[in-house]
Amino acid sequence: MKPAGRIGIRLLALLGLLLTLSGCWDQRPVETRAAVVALGIDPGRSRSLFRYTFVFPNVTTTATSLAATPSSQEFFTVTVESQSLTGALSAAQQRQSRSLYLGQVRLIALSTRLPVTVWRNTLNSAVQSGRFVLTFWLVGTSHARRLVSLSPPSEVVPEVAVYRALSCHCQPIRWTQRAWRLWVQSQTPGITPWVPAVSTEGSRFLLHGLDVIGPTQVESWNRTQTGGWGYLTGRVRNGFLTMHQSGGQSYTVGQIHGRSALRIVTQAHGVDVQDSLRYTGVLEGNTVGSGWSGTFEHQAEMAAAHHILRLAVQAWQKARATHTDPFGWHRDWRWQDEAGALRHPSATGSWQDWNIRVAVHFRIRNEGVVR
Repeated sequence: MKPAGRIGIRLLALLGLLLTLSGCWDQRPVETRAAVVALGIDPGRSRSLFRYTFVFPNVTTTATSLAATPSSQEFFTVTVESQSLTGALSAAQQRQSRSLYLGQVRLIALSTRLPVTVWRNTLNSAVQSGRFVLTFWLVGTSHARRLVSLSPPSEVVPEVAVYRALSCHCQPIRWTQRAWRLWVQSQTPGITPWVPAVSTEGSRFLLHGLDVIGPTQVESWNRTQTGGWGYLTGRVRNGFLTMHQSGGQSYTVGQIHGRSALRIVTQAHGVDVQDSLRYTGVLEGNTVGSGWSGTFEHQAEMAAAHHILRLAVQAWQKARATHTDPFGWHRDWRWQDEAGALRHPSATGSWQDWNIRVAVHFRIRNEGVVR
């Protein structure tokens, strides 16, 4: 073959290779996309239908007009009913002149009135579709449409307020429950998946507890039980406790953070768990004239330790009553002693024959707080 012929074949092969490469061939300009930033799912008009509320940023809002744009006009919503997330995406696309884009989803809110199968199917569909970036937060609420439709003030650009709150590292409890982590939990034996629970109060939201995705239903944990769960798992990083004295006066211990050290031992009679909690905090406010003696700090430490212990007991009782394990202790037990766990009746996730002991150590830090 002549050199010119060989060069031509090589050029054709190189051109064919370039055409098969990914990159900018499948890119679309931002102005041709309808980016979804939040999604709320509620029960529909029948048991087989569910209501999907898609939230889009207002593309007519610009950097110069944002300051004069009311927060209620920074977003708009589209609501459809469907039997599945896939069907809802198709129905929402039919109402859009631009291509539906899910790579910017920040929040998916699921109603606690939905069957637990919808919770699981939504997460599975988001993972398997390949259209979602699994850094969004999934939360539970009583009314998902109301939550994702909130229009709180934005600082610089339109943003989903609940997403900002969960991502700011400023909450009393360290949530760390992005969609990818929730997916891992759902696929890992020995831990019950959980999500933050969010309620709405007028135009505001409140992170008020925990929603645990149990085997047959979603179990809602109240603020006290959630606080106990946070201490037992070492997730409290900016907590506070209000203490009351016998004379009716009160004081606050704030800036609480610490860690949890877990020890699990398989015994012939069952499973022994020792959870050692070590936390510190500061006395906030002026405690002068409170009527306490010079042992005030020691008494405050003892009171805080007993308070944390009561919260922990309530969390453990809730888990036992609902046959759930958002602590992940069954998982830790399997990882630590797989052979022993598989031989034991409690390996299925039961709390039967589990003996839990919690020790709380609390210390007051002196950080120059005014007293």
